[in-house]
Formats: sequence, structure tokens, C-alpha cells
Amino acid sequence: MKRIKIIAVPDGEAPLHVREAWVGCVIPIATDYNDYGLGVLTNEPTEKRIKGFVVLASDALNALLERNQTRAHTWWTQNYSSYFLGFEEKDCELLVG
Repeated sequence: MKRIKIIAVPDGEAPLHVREAWVGCVIPIATDYNDYGLGVLTNEPTEKRIKGFVVLASDALNALLERNQTRAHTWWTQNYSSYFLGFEEKDCELLVG
């Protein structure tokens, strides 16, 4: 199973403290991604194509809880309702096996 480890604070519309909480999380990959992203709050397309990984939102939120990032977990459950989240390749370490 391929997974990613978040190694840098992702860009995005979520507050900085919420994005910082991803660093260190390990999340299974649903699929690779190379397209325009969507803002998590505005649902507006990004200005540039994003190369990275798509994960199940449920797996990502569980990863936050595993790292005791309850404040970030709460923010996501209150502000985001999609089944998927995307992370740029530049912010991730690919883990295989």
C-alpha cells in the first residue's frame, strides 16, 4: 500500500494552524493527481495545475486524531464535506510498503 507522509505545511484556504497540523501525518493514497485543485472553503479552482496525491478525507482525519491534532480535526469536520483531500507532491514523502 502506498502512503504519504506530510513533510511541509500545505498551501490552501484552511487556517495556518489547521494546515500545520498535517505535518507528520501518514495517510494512505487513493490515487495520484495532476489537475487543477479546488479550494476547501470556496470550491474555486486553483490557478495552477497541482501534481500530488488524493486521499480519502476519512483517512486524513483519522491521521490527525492519531497525532492528537483534535483542534484541526474539529475544524475539518465543521468546514469540509467532501470525501477526498489532495496534497501537493512538494509537501509529501512517498512511502511504499
